Amino acid sequence: MDFRLDGRRALVTGSTRGLGLPIARVMAEQGASILINSRNGDDCRAAAAVLMGEGHEAFALQFDANDGPSREAAIAGLEGGIDILVNNAGINHRAAIADFDEEAWRNVLDINLTAPFLLAQLVAPEMMRRGWGRIINIASIMAQIGRPQFRPMSPPNIAWLV
Repeated sequence: MDFRLDGRRALVTGSTRGLGLPIARVMAEQGASILINSRNGDDCRAAAAVLMGEGHEAFALQFDANDGPSREAAIAGLEGGIDILVNNAGINHRAAIADFDEEAWRNVLDINLTAPFLLAQLVAPEMMRRGWGRIINIASIMAQIGRPQFRPMSPPNIAWLV
């Protein structure tokens, strides 16, 4: 790769598994200090330990991106701010449109859209004050793929059938 992130601190939400962990790993390989995030503290510590075992600087930062007080307390407790935010945490809910209730719909929107926006609002002022920062929002290709039939999956994913 032709870029370096030495001296930068990156927060990758949902970075204990899925795409989040490899994203965190690549950023660490480029010199960034990584904040591993999940709602589960044990998962955060385990993923951070994996990266540290590979020789990278990594720390566990447990908070629920969709929970305002949790999110705000975690960010407020960081000295030095965040240079790079990767909004990777997200959920899917697979159900036929007739069975996709409003509460499930709002939960998907809150976690996939509102939480990343509010997290960006928390970190952006410090980035602007320092004159440098990056916010990267990850989205699923599932938003652009239609499914001809409904098949329940585990963990749940979004799919609508009329």
